[in-house]
Amino acid sequence: MIFVFNNLISFIKNNKAIFCLLIITQIITLIGVFTTYNYYAGLFAQTRQVHEEARTYRVYSPDKKDLTAKFEKLIGGKYAVQHTYTFTTSEEIDISANENDNEQTQNASTNQNKIKYFCGDYYGETALIHKMNVGYSLTKNDHKNATNSIVLSGGEYHRFSVGENYIINDKEYKVIGISTGDYYYIPYETFMKDGLPVSGVDVVLKGELDNAGEGECAAYLKELFGAKNVELPAEGYGEEMSKYNFIFVFCGLMFSLSIINFVYLYSYILDKRKRQYAVFRIFGCSKLRGSLIYAAECLIIAVATYLLTVLIYIFGCDPLLRLIDKYTVSALDISNFVFTFVLYIIVLLCVVVPTIIKYAKKEIVSQYRN
Repeated sequence: MIFVFNNLISFIKNNKAIFCLLIITQIITLIGVFTTYNYYAGLFAQTRQVHEEARTYRVYSPDKKDLTAKFEKLIGGKYAVQHTYTFTTSEEIDISANENDNEQTQNASTNQNKIKYFCGDYYGETALIHKMNVGYSLTKNDHKNATNSIVLSGGEYHRFSVGENYIINDKEYKVIGISTGDYYYIPYETFMKDGLPVSGVDVVLKGELDNAGEGECAAYLKELFGAKNVELPAEGYGEEMSKYNFIFVFCGLMFSLSIINFVYLYSYILDKRKRQYAVFRIFGCSKLRGSLIYAAECLIIAVATYLLTVLIYIFGCDPLLRLIDKYTVSALDISNFVFTFVLYIIVLLCVVVPTIIKYAKKEIVSQYRN
Protein backbone atom coordinates (compact mmCIF):
# COMPACT_ATOMS: atom_id res chain seq x y z
CA MET A 1 0.00 0.00 0.00
CA ILE A 2 2.94 2.34 0.74
CA PHE A 3 4.22 1.64 -2.78
CA VAL A 4 0.81 2.57 -4.20
CA PHE A 5 0.82 5.89 -2.33
CA ASN A 6 4.39 6.67 -3.40
CA ASN A 7 3.56 5.78 -6.99
CA LEU A 8 0.48 8.04 -6.90
CA ILE A 9 2.37 10.95 -5.33
CA SER A 10 5.09 10.60 -7.96
CA PHE A 11 2.52 10.81 -10.73
CA ILE A 12 0.79 13.84 -9.18
CA LYS A 13 4.09 15.72 -9.00
CA ASN A 14 4.80 15.12 -12.68
CA ASN A 15 1.21 15.58 -13.96
CA LYS A 16 -0.39 18.24 -11.81
CA ALA A 17 -2.66 19.63 -14.54
CA ILE A 18 -4.40 16.38 -15.53
CA PHE A 19 -4.75 15.30 -11.89
CA CYS A 20 -6.31 18.64 -10.90
CA LEU A 21 -8.66 18.39 -13.87
CA LEU A 22 -9.76 14.92 -12.70
CA ILE A 23 -10.42 16.10 -9.13
CA ILE A 24 -12.22 19.32 -10.11
CA THR A 25 -14.53 17.65 -12.65
CA GLN A 26 -15.35 14.89 -10.15
CA ILE A 27 -16.21 17.40 -7.43
CA ILE A 28 -18.45 19.39 -9.80
CA THR A 29 -20.36 16.34 -11.05
CA LEU A 30 -20.76 14.87 -7.55
CA ILE A 31 -22.06 18.20 -6.22
CA GLY A 32 -24.60 18.04 -9.05
CA VAL A 33 -25.56 14.54 -7.90
CA PHE A 34 -26.00 15.63 -4.26
CA THR A 35 -27.97 18.75 -5.18
CA THR A 36 -30.47 16.97 -7.45
CA TYR A 37 -30.72 14.01 -5.07
CA ASN A 38 -31.44 16.37 -2.16
CA TYR A 39 -34.15 18.17 -4.15
CA TYR A 40 -35.69 14.89 -5.23
CA ALA A 41 -35.56 13.34 -1.74
CA GLY A 42 -37.21 16.38 -0.15
CA LEU A 43 -40.06 16.60 -2.65
CA PHE A 44 -40.52 12.84 -2.77
CA ALA A 45 -40.75 12.65 1.02
CA GLN A 46 -43.36 15.39 1.13
CA THR A 47 -45.46 14.15 -1.76
CA ARG A 48 -45.34 10.39 -1.57
CA GLN A 49 -44.26 9.29 1.88
CA VAL A 50 -46.28 11.83 3.85
CA HIS A 51 -49.35 12.84 1.91
CA GLU A 52 -49.63 9.85 -0.49
CA GLU A 53 -52.44 11.44 -2.43
CA ALA A 54 -53.26 8.44 -4.59
CA ARG A 55 -54.36 6.42 -1.54
CA THR A 56 -55.59 9.11 0.89
CA TYR A 57 -59.25 9.46 1.88
CA ARG A 58 -60.12 12.59 3.81
CA VAL A 59 -63.08 12.47 6.21
CA TYR A 60 -64.43 15.93 7.07
CA SER A 61 -66.06 16.83 10.41
CA PRO A 62 -66.21 13.31 11.88
CA ASP A 63 -68.16 12.53 15.03
CA LYS A 64 -65.56 12.87 17.78
CA LYS A 65 -67.39 10.53 20.15
CA ASP A 66 -65.45 7.25 20.63
CA LEU A 67 -63.00 8.32 17.95
CA THR A 68 -60.25 6.03 19.24
CA ALA A 69 -62.58 3.02 19.09
CA LYS A 70 -63.50 3.97 15.53
CA PHE A 71 -59.83 4.03 14.58
CA GLU A 72 -59.35 0.57 16.05
CA LYS A 73 -62.34 -0.72 14.10
CA LEU A 74 -60.97 0.86 10.92
CA ILE A 75 -57.56 -0.76 11.35
CA GLY A 76 -59.10 -4.16 11.98
CA GLY A 77 -61.62 -3.77 9.15
CA LYS A 78 -61.73 -4.92 5.55
CA TYR A 79 -59.38 -2.25 4.16
CA ALA A 80 -55.62 -2.54 4.59
CA VAL A 81 -54.62 0.73 6.25
CA GLN A 82 -51.08 2.07 6.05
CA HIS A 83 -51.62 4.93 8.47
CA THR A 84 -54.31 7.29 9.68
CA TYR A 85 -54.43 10.44 11.75
CA THR A 86 -56.70 13.23 12.94
CA PHE A 87 -56.06 16.77 11.84
CA THR A 88 -57.23 20.28 12.55
CA THR A 89 -56.74 23.42 10.49
CA SER A 90 -54.98 26.53 11.79
CA GLU A 91 -58.21 28.55 11.47
CA GLU A 92 -59.91 26.44 14.15
CA ILE A 93 -57.38 26.97 16.93
CA ASP A 94 -55.51 29.86 18.52
CA ILE A 95 -51.80 29.63 17.76
CA SER A 96 -48.81 31.80 18.53
CA ALA A 97 -45.09 31.52 19.10
CA ASN A 98 -43.26 31.73 22.39
CA GLU A 99 -44.86 34.62 24.27
CA ASN A 100 -41.43 35.77 25.41
CA ASP A 101 -40.48 36.63 21.83
CA ASN A 102 -42.68 39.41 20.44
CA GLU A 103 -41.15 39.23 16.97
CA GLN A 104 -41.83 35.51 16.69
CA THR A 105 -45.36 35.95 18.01
CA GLN A 106 -46.03 38.58 15.39
CA ASN A 107 -44.58 36.37 12.66
CA ALA A 108 -46.69 33.41 13.78
CA SER A 109 -49.87 35.50 13.65
CA THR A 110 -48.96 36.89 10.23
CA ASN A 111 -48.23 33.44 8.82
CA GLN A 112 -51.03 31.64 10.62
CA ASN A 113 -53.11 31.09 7.48
CA LYS A 114 -50.13 29.57 5.66
CA ILE A 115 -50.10 26.63 8.05
CA LYS A 116 -52.04 23.75 6.58
CA TYR A 117 -52.78 21.13 9.20
CA PHE A 118 -51.92 20.04 12.72
CA CYS A 119 -51.90 16.25 12.62
CA GLY A 120 -52.19 13.70 15.40
CA ASP A 121 -50.75 10.42 14.09
CA TYR A 122 -52.79 7.47 15.32
CA TYR A 123 -51.62 4.49 13.30
CA GLY A 124 -48.49 3.71 11.35
CA GLU A 125 -45.22 5.57 11.58
CA THR A 126 -45.87 8.64 9.47
CA ALA A 127 -44.33 11.01 11.97
CA LEU A 128 -41.79 8.52 13.29
CA ILE A 129 -40.04 8.09 9.93
CA HIS A 130 -40.58 11.61 8.65
CA LYS A 131 -37.41 13.23 7.30
CA MET A 132 -36.19 15.93 9.63
CA ASN A 133 -34.56 19.22 8.78
CA VAL A 134 -33.56 20.01 12.36
CA GLY A 135 -34.01 18.08 15.60
CA TYR A 136 -35.83 14.76 15.82
CA SER A 137 -39.29 13.39 15.16
CA LEU A 138 -41.94 12.06 17.52
CA THR A 139 -41.17 8.76 19.21
CA LYS A 140 -43.53 5.97 20.21
CA ASN A 141 -43.21 7.15 23.82
CA ASP A 142 -44.34 10.63 22.79
CA HIS A 143 -47.51 9.10 21.35
CA LYS A 144 -48.05 6.70 24.24
CA ASN A 145 -47.41 9.23 27.03
CA ALA A 146 -49.25 12.13 25.34
CA THR A 147 -46.26 14.47 25.63
CA ASN A 148 -46.75 18.08 24.67
CA SER A 149 -44.24 17.87 21.85
CA ILE A 150 -44.62 19.21 18.35
CA VAL A 151 -42.79 18.81 15.04
CA LEU A 152 -43.12 21.93 12.90
CA SER A 153 -43.23 22.10 9.13
CA GLY A 154 -40.20 22.87 7.00
CA GLY A 155 -41.43 26.41 6.42
CA GLU A 156 -40.67 27.24 10.06
CA TYR A 157 -36.95 26.55 9.69
CA HIS A 158 -35.93 30.21 9.94
CA ARG A 159 -38.52 31.24 12.56
CA PHE A 160 -38.13 28.60 15.24
CA SER A 161 -35.41 26.62 16.94
CA VAL A 162 -35.56 23.23 18.59
CA GLY A 163 -36.31 23.67 22.30
CA GLU A 164 -38.58 26.71 21.93
CA ASN A 165 -42.24 26.66 22.89
CA TYR A 166 -45.18 26.85 20.53
CA ILE A 167 -48.54 27.91 21.95
CA ILE A 168 -51.76 26.17 20.87
CA ASN A 169 -54.97 27.19 22.67
CA ASP A 170 -52.86 28.72 25.48
CA LYS A 171 -50.98 25.43 26.03
CA GLU A 172 -47.25 25.12 25.52
CA TYR A 173 -45.85 22.57 23.08
CA LYS A 174 -42.11 22.04 23.03
CA VAL A 175 -40.61 22.15 19.54
CA ILE A 176 -38.56 18.97 19.23
CA GLY A 177 -37.93 19.14 15.50
CA ILE A 178 -38.57 20.88 12.20
CA SER A 179 -39.35 18.51 9.35
CA THR A 180 -39.05 18.69 5.57
CA GLY A 181 -42.83 18.29 5.17
CA ASP A 182 -45.78 20.67 5.12
CA TYR A 183 -47.66 19.51 8.23
CA TYR A 184 -47.32 19.98 11.98
CA TYR A 185 -47.26 16.74 13.97
CA ILE A 186 -48.59 16.27 17.50
CA PRO A 187 -48.94 12.93 19.32
CA TYR A 188 -52.47 11.58 18.84
CA GLU A 189 -53.04 11.09 22.56
CA THR A 190 -51.97 14.72 23.16
CA PHE A 191 -54.33 15.81 20.41
CA MET A 192 -57.23 14.15 22.22
CA LYS A 193 -56.07 15.05 25.76
CA ASP A 194 -55.90 18.77 24.97
CA GLY A 195 -59.30 18.66 23.29
CA LEU A 196 -58.13 20.09 19.99
CA PRO A 197 -61.00 20.37 17.48
CA VAL A 198 -61.02 17.52 14.97
CA SER A 199 -61.44 19.02 11.50
CA GLY A 200 -61.08 15.67 9.84
CA VAL A 201 -59.42 12.30 9.57
CA ASP A 202 -56.98 11.16 6.89
CA VAL A 203 -56.88 7.47 6.02
CA VAL A 204 -54.10 6.18 3.78
CA LEU A 205 -54.60 2.71 2.35
CA LYS A 206 -51.74 0.40 1.45
CA GLY A 207 -53.01 -0.01 -2.10
CA GLU A 208 -55.04 1.94 -4.63
CA LEU A 209 -58.67 1.03 -5.43
CA ASP A 210 -60.61 1.30 -8.67
CA ASN A 211 -63.50 3.76 -9.04
CA ALA A 212 -66.09 1.34 -7.65
CA GLY A 213 -63.81 0.44 -4.75
CA GLU A 214 -63.21 4.10 -3.93
CA GLY A 215 -66.96 4.70 -3.72
CA GLU A 216 -67.46 1.72 -1.42
CA CYS A 217 -64.56 2.84 0.81
CA ALA A 218 -65.97 6.36 1.02
CA ALA A 219 -69.38 5.02 2.04
CA TYR A 220 -67.74 2.81 4.67
CA LEU A 221 -65.81 5.77 6.13
CA LYS A 222 -68.94 7.95 6.22
CA GLU A 223 -70.81 5.30 8.15
CA LEU A 224 -67.89 4.55 10.49
CA PHE A 225 -67.04 8.13 11.45
CA GLY A 226 -70.53 9.57 11.21
CA ALA A 227 -69.42 12.11 8.62
CA LYS A 228 -71.37 13.68 5.78
CA ASN A 229 -68.46 14.14 3.41
CA VAL A 230 -65.46 12.01 2.40
CA GLU A 231 -62.97 13.31 -0.14
CA LEU A 232 -61.69 10.67 -2.56
CA PRO A 233 -57.98 10.34 -3.42
CA ALA A 234 -56.63 13.26 -5.42
CA GLU A 235 -56.15 12.96 -9.15
CA GLY A 236 -53.11 14.11 -11.07
CA TYR A 237 -50.75 12.44 -8.63
CA GLY A 238 -49.03 10.63 -11.49
CA GLU A 239 -48.17 13.96 -13.09
CA GLU A 240 -46.51 15.13 -9.89
CA MET A 241 -44.51 11.94 -9.61
CA SER A 242 -43.48 12.17 -13.28
CA LYS A 243 -41.90 15.55 -12.46
CA TYR A 244 -40.00 14.06 -9.55
CA ASN A 245 -39.02 11.07 -11.67
CA PHE A 246 -37.55 13.51 -14.18
CA ILE A 247 -35.44 15.00 -11.38
CA PHE A 248 -34.37 11.49 -10.39
CA VAL A 249 -33.39 10.70 -14.00
CA PHE A 250 -31.38 13.92 -14.15
CA CYS A 251 -29.64 12.89 -10.93
CA GLY A 252 -28.84 9.54 -12.55
CA LEU A 253 -27.41 11.31 -15.61
CA MET A 254 -25.17 13.41 -13.37
CA PHE A 255 -24.06 10.24 -11.59
CA SER A 256 -23.29 8.55 -14.93
CA LEU A 257 -21.40 11.62 -16.12
CA SER A 258 -19.29 11.47 -12.97
CA ILE A 259 -18.40 7.82 -13.62
CA ILE A 260 -17.70 8.35 -17.34
CA ASN A 261 -15.58 11.41 -16.60
CA PHE A 262 -13.50 9.52 -14.03
CA VAL A 263 -12.93 6.50 -16.29
CA TYR A 264 -12.03 8.66 -19.30
CA LEU A 265 -9.53 10.83 -17.45
CA TYR A 266 -8.02 7.92 -15.52
CA SER A 267 -7.63 6.00 -18.79
CA TYR A 268 -5.74 9.01 -20.11
CA ILE A 269 -3.60 8.95 -16.98
CA LEU A 270 -2.81 5.27 -17.54
CA ASP A 271 -1.91 5.97 -21.15
CA LYS A 272 0.57 8.61 -19.99
CA ARG A 273 2.27 6.02 -17.75
CA LYS A 274 2.92 3.22 -20.21
CA ARG A 275 6.66 3.41 -19.84
CA GLN A 276 6.45 3.40 -16.04
CA TYR A 277 4.28 0.28 -16.12
CA ALA A 278 6.64 -1.42 -18.55
CA VAL A 279 9.52 -0.82 -16.12
CA PHE A 280 7.45 -2.41 -13.34
CA ARG A 281 6.91 -5.47 -15.52
CA ILE A 282 10.60 -5.72 -16.46
CA PHE A 283 11.53 -5.79 -12.78
CA GLY A 284 9.14 -8.69 -12.07
CA CYS A 285 5.74 -7.16 -11.50
CA SER A 286 3.04 -9.57 -12.73
CA LYS A 287 -0.01 -8.52 -14.72
CA LEU A 288 -2.25 -9.28 -11.73
CA ARG A 289 -0.16 -7.24 -9.33
CA GLY A 290 0.03 -4.40 -11.79
CA SER A 291 -3.76 -4.39 -12.14
CA LEU A 292 -4.18 -4.41 -8.36
CA ILE A 293 -1.76 -1.48 -7.97
CA TYR A 294 -3.70 0.73 -10.36
CA ALA A 295 -7.10 -0.47 -9.05
CA ALA A 296 -6.00 0.46 -5.50
CA GLU A 297 -4.76 3.81 -6.79
CA CYS A 298 -8.09 4.41 -8.52
CA LEU A 299 -9.95 3.51 -5.30
CA ILE A 300 -7.86 5.93 -3.24
CA ILE A 301 -8.56 8.80 -5.64
CA ALA A 302 -12.29 7.99 -5.78
CA VAL A 303 -12.71 7.74 -1.98
CA ALA A 304 -10.70 10.89 -1.28
CA THR A 305 -12.60 12.84 -3.94
CA TYR A 306 -15.98 11.66 -2.65
CA LEU A 307 -15.21 12.59 0.97
CA LEU A 308 -13.87 15.99 -0.11
CA THR A 309 -17.02 16.63 -2.14
CA VAL A 310 -19.27 15.70 0.81
CA LEU A 311 -17.47 18.24 3.01
CA ILE A 312 -17.69 20.93 0.32
CA TYR A 313 -21.40 20.22 -0.18
CA ILE A 314 -22.30 20.21 3.53
CA PHE A 315 -20.25 23.24 4.58
CA GLY A 316 -20.27 25.19 1.33
CA CYS A 317 -23.02 24.40 -1.16
CA ASP A 318 -25.81 23.67 1.32
CA PRO A 319 -25.44 27.00 3.20
CA LEU A 320 -25.17 28.80 -0.15
CA LEU A 321 -28.41 27.20 -1.38
CA ARG A 322 -30.13 28.27 1.85
CA LEU A 323 -28.85 31.80 1.32
CA ILE A 324 -30.28 31.84 -2.21
CA ASP A 325 -33.58 30.23 -1.20
CA LYS A 326 -34.44 30.26 2.51
CA TYR A 327 -36.97 27.45 2.02
CA THR A 328 -34.33 25.03 0.81
CA VAL A 329 -34.26 21.97 3.07
CA SER A 330 -31.59 19.37 3.71
CA ALA A 331 -33.29 16.08 2.91
CA LEU A 332 -30.05 14.07 2.76
CA ASP A 333 -28.82 12.34 5.90
CA ILE A 334 -25.85 10.08 6.54
CA SER A 335 -27.67 7.04 5.15
CA ASN A 336 -28.12 8.84 1.82
CA PHE A 337 -24.44 9.74 1.63
CA VAL A 338 -23.41 6.19 2.55
CA PHE A 339 -25.79 4.75 -0.07
CA THR A 340 -24.46 7.01 -2.84
CA PHE A 341 -20.87 6.29 -1.73
CA VAL A 342 -21.32 2.52 -1.91
CA LEU A 343 -23.11 2.79 -5.26
CA TYR A 344 -20.46 5.18 -6.59
CA ILE A 345 -17.54 2.94 -5.63
CA ILE A 346 -19.17 -0.27 -6.90
CA VAL A 347 -20.16 1.18 -10.27
CA LEU A 348 -16.85 2.94 -10.67
CA LEU A 349 -14.81 -0.20 -10.00
CA CYS A 350 -17.04 -2.28 -12.28
CA VAL A 351 -16.29 0.14 -15.12
CA VAL A 352 -12.67 1.08 -14.49
CA VAL A 353 -11.24 -2.33 -13.48
CA PRO A 354 -11.84 -3.92 -16.93
CA THR A 355 -10.05 -0.90 -18.44
CA ILE A 356 -7.10 -1.46 -16.10
CA ILE A 357 -6.97 -5.19 -16.86
CA LYS A 358 -7.03 -4.50 -20.60
CA TYR A 359 -4.21 -2.00 -20.13
CA ALA A 360 -2.16 -4.47 -18.05
CA LYS A 361 -2.37 -7.19 -20.72
CA LYS A 362 -0.45 -5.17 -23.30
CA GLU A 363 3.02 -6.37 -24.28
CA ILE A 364 5.92 -4.96 -22.27
CA VAL A 365 7.96 -3.98 -25.34
CA SER A 366 5.14 -2.01 -26.98
CA GLN A 367 4.38 -0.32 -23.64
CA TYR A 368 8.00 0.72 -23.19
CA ARG A 369 8.51 1.93 -26.78
CA ASN A 370 5.31 3.94 -26.82
